[in-house]
Amino acid sequence: MRKKLTDRIDDKDTGVRVQAVVALSKFQAGCDVGNVTVVKIPSV
Repeated sequence: MRKKLTDRIDDKDTGVRVQAVVALSKFQAGCDVGNVTVVKIPSV
């Protein structure tokens, strides 16, 4: 029981971590695009 329970918890943790990494990468990409547009607007 304990092993199965920990396995399930590990699966949930890895799933959450993967989602967090994907969300973080998307957020960083959005920030990069935002920074580029913010930099371009004042210079124009």
